[in-house]
Amino acid sequence: MILMIRESPANVGLLKTKYSIPVINKHLLTRNTISHKLEESLSHKLTIITAPAGYGKTTAVLKWLEGISLPSAWFSIDEGDNDPFVFWHYFCAALSSVSNDIGEATEYIFESKELFKANTHLSIMIDSLSDIPSDFLLVLDDFHLITNPDIIDVLSYFITYLPSNMHIAMISRTDPPLKLAKLGLKEELVRIQAKELRFETEEICKYYETRGYFLQKEDIHKIECYTEGWAAALVAVALSLKDKGNIHNIISHFGSSNLYIENYIVEDVYDTWSREEQDFMEKISILDKLCGPLCEEITGYDGNCLVKELYLQNSFLISLDYEGIWFRYHPLFLDFLRKKLLKRDAASIQALHLKAGEWFKAQGFFNEAIDHFLKGFHYKIALPLIEKNSQKSVRKGEYSKVISWIERLPEKYIENSLMILLVKSTYLVEKDDFNKAWKCIERIGLLLNKENSTSKDFNTIYFLVKSNFFIRQGNVEKILQPIIEAAACGISDIMSTEYMDLNLFDVSIFRAPYHPLIKILKRNFAEYDSLVSNYRTLINTNPGYAPLIKGEFHYESGKLNEALPELFASIDEAINACCAGALVPAMVTIAKIKRAQGDIQGALKIIEECQGKVLEFRKPHWNYMLKAFKVQLYIDLDDTTSIDKWMNENRLNVYQDIIKIHEYELIVLSRVLIYKHRYNDATFLLNRLLQFAIGQRKNHSIVEIRNLLAIAALKNLNEEIAEKHFEDALSIGLKEGYVRSFVDEFTPMIALLEMYISKNKKISNLKVYAKDLLAQTKEAVKHFIIPTSSNILQSLLTPMEKKVLQLIINAYTNKEIAEKLRITLRTVKAHIGNIYAKLEVKNRIQCIKKIKGL
Repeated sequence: MILMIRESPANVGLLKTKYSIPVINKHLLTRNTISHKLEESLSHKLTIITAPAGYGKTTAVLKWLEGISLPSAWFSIDEGDNDPFVFWHYFCAALSSVSNDIGEATEYIFESKELFKANTHLSIMIDSLSDIPSDFLLVLDDFHLITNPDIIDVLSYFITYLPSNMHIAMISRTDPPLKLAKLGLKEELVRIQAKELRFETEEICKYYETRGYFLQKEDIHKIECYTEGWAAALVAVALSLKDKGNIHNIISHFGSSNLYIENYIVEDVYDTWSREEQDFMEKISILDKLCGPLCEEITGYDGNCLVKELYLQNSFLISLDYEGIWFRYHPLFLDFLRKKLLKRDAASIQALHLKAGEWFKAQGFFNEAIDHFLKGFHYKIALPLIEKNSQKSVRKGEYSKVISWIERLPEKYIENSLMILLVKSTYLVEKDDFNKAWKCIERIGLLLNKENSTSKDFNTIYFLVKSNFFIRQGNVEKILQPIIEAAACGISDIMSTEYMDLNLFDVSIFRAPYHPLIKILKRNFAEYDSLVSNYRTLINTNPGYAPLIKGEFHYESGKLNEALPELFASIDEAINACCAGALVPAMVTIAKIKRAQGDIQGALKIIEECQGKVLEFRKPHWNYMLKAFKVQLYIDLDDTTSIDKWMNENRLNVYQDIIKIHEYELIVLSRVLIYKHRYNDATFLLNRLLQFAIGQRKNHSIVEIRNLLAIAALKNLNEEIAEKHFEDALSIGLKEGYVRSFVDEFTPMIALLEMYISKNKKISNLKVYAKDLLAQTKEAVKHFIIPTSSNILQSLLTPMEKKVLQLIINAYTNKEIAEKLRITLRTVKAHIGNIYAKLEVKNRIQCIKKIKGL
């Protein structure tokens, strides 16, 4: 069997030839001028090598790499890489050659559409690459083929935060449309252009000498004038001299400069081949990558012999591996041959694609097989392969690949394929395109009702897809029945029994896409238990979501003691199933309970333990959310050092695009801005977050954001705005039954509630709700504040120092203490200095630890 796939499990399904450094041809020449220019790339972030086709861009870089000892990675780009999923998957695979951890650390990202769409892989890559002890280089070859603006934008972001030890070289026919000026990268850029890539007289002479042609000066001059130092033309001339007698006479008949490469190929190369060689080369031009056995299969010629012979002649054929198995044409030559084939024998192209597809299918390379079948319009053959490979691809989040196949199928094949319809409906639900998704689901129902015995295996999946539709739509009344029907059908041979991961990056299940399940629990515990018990008959491992939902519901309702056993049950199940999506919210909620009890250090310990677990699960992206939660605790402790460190490392700012995975981190960033009295910046960010949360219909987020807007406004002495945001938060909270979303703000919430109650004299449901929250918050603050009434403190501190200490523990800043006690900031600092001296501590963290030990 021909090997195309890397052995590493992280990169299964990828063509190794695309992220391997191409083999250097023996005729390549060391070009000192270009090499010196390339040396500059090692002191800059980015090097861009641009010139039209045939200027020897790639070969110049390859020859330079051969002479240096720098660790290097290579990504050979083709048109298929315009899919962001494909591009970044290969990007990570290429970097695996300099860091083995990259592929494994990011692989799970490519199994989730949501995680990938959130560009989670970028942060993981940047952090992992920063740990590499030496400098290294990544080459992106043929970058002009990337036209997708999403890839360009995300790559621009990546380059902005490129680790200092990493350098990128882009090889392109045109100038890449990167946002260099906006990113401030102009000083970090080296450019190499066409004029620098042209061969000079001495280089032309040396090139022909390496091929065995020792030419006279006038011949070299004639060739230089004819080719203008163009690398592809020099190759064509060399090929035209092969097996010729009087070389001087041939060169003397060269015409004036003509930079149309097709003319060179026709006049100097193509016409020198036998008809058999021409036929062979034209037919294999349907292939993007080729090898001997594949070429023999589709042409009937001796593929191994002809491919290797043509490669040794340097006939615009590039080797893609050290074993000399896989090759590709130079793009110019490929275009030329495809035009020749189309003109000479267009009718044969479909048959050639059929043969290529059958060969790839026999080798087990189904993606390539499907692509050739579709290119040749062999839909009946492609359909079962697409059906077979769709479910696996979708579970890995590779919607774009599967949908691209489906979109190339005629409608009659789609509407009569249960698997294709199931995949399409799932994809449309993920996109929140509920109208089109429902039409697919209805069509599936019609097909299943035809009593086709082979379709019965699809019943269970059909009902699960239907239930998922209602969950994502928020249609609580209709969620349960399809789950019951799915359980009645039982597990079928075509379905997976792995659990569905309901949460990919939210620290609270209230904010995950499946939060409507909480509404079922709130409405009817028995109905919720029925849903859980039926669903669990269809999976082989319980992931921990069922008790998590109960635990979070109890916590939000203010029933902390009832929440704990459910949360611990969730943790046990999540650890057994390696489900970080349940583990993180469960442990974060326990940390919240610790915080509510005044045990900030205990809360930090819980989060640190959780960080260790997500690393064991190989889900490092969760660490970004957990670090953000720790920052909330650092604010409680007034730990400015840890807060500032997070601010410097998190790559967040108030202007960045808001996406789901960054929502929580950005909310925490707004908390930090309030803590630092940057109320205008906090308000700007929070208003942007509010619009995002409203668009996502995430009430839990909306309440937190409006509470923070109200807190920021109140601290900025704008009661009118504070009241407006707070009233909106209360309205949602009353409807949803939220308690801890308000109480957990502690002292600032007391100020908001007292303001609201004093301004609203009339009795209303909102006022009653506000009064109840005020009572619960005041009670909670008693537990949150660490008592300062111990005998040691009573004798050690003055009455004013005890007041200051109480406010320190309650997370008041120095400025807020001064305002609260109506003393100057200088006096506050003096009292704090006295407290620290008496307790023999140096900062707030040590102070609180010391008090807890008294």
